[in-house]
Amino acid sequence: MKGDAKLGKVMGRAAANELKKHFRKLNSERANKLGGKRSNFYSHVAASVQNPKTTENKIIVAISHPHIAQRFWGGTIRPTKTKLIAVPVNKKGYGVYPRIYSSVLAFLPTRRGGVLVEGEEVVITRGKNAGKKRRVPKKGGALIYALVEKISQKKDPSVMPKDQVIIGAMERGLKLIRPGE
Repeated sequence: MKGDAKLGKVMGRAAANELKKHFRKLNSERANKLGGKRSNFYSHVAASVQNPKTTENKIIVAISHPHIAQRFWGGTIRPTKTKLIAVPVNKKGYGVYPRIYSSVLAFLPTRRGGVLVEGEEVVITRGKNAGKKRRVPKKGGALIYALVEKISQKKDPSVMPKDQVIIGAMERGLKLIRPGE
């Protein structure tokens, strides 16, 4: 039994290393589509690959990153703490929440949500709010975010290596401790 546990650990480590290698490769190949600062999503996924756990007849390699399953299986993403999801449509907004965006943003409503554009604060000159400030779109200001009720993400099985690749890595790991088999 002890020898089997050692085999399981070695094979599990080989599978974990193959997963990390796959995610690092994806990180280098899949740049930000908007061309902004990279989030290095797949590097974070690679770092979340856990040490293998072995049981009597299983080798378990967990990936603790909370979003990789969504990429693999796809599905609908809905907001949990707000009414709308901010989707960056400009590289300036990529990787930055609208609340911490470095410049003023102005909201423009649409039928199904709205958009956030570069804005400026102006002083209200008339009415009961005279003297207060409000945000208005800047002339020629860029569209930064689209605000939507939900996002439907397509499944992408390519975010995980093929089963045969993992099996091959495990077999190579096995050969390290049992040469000639």
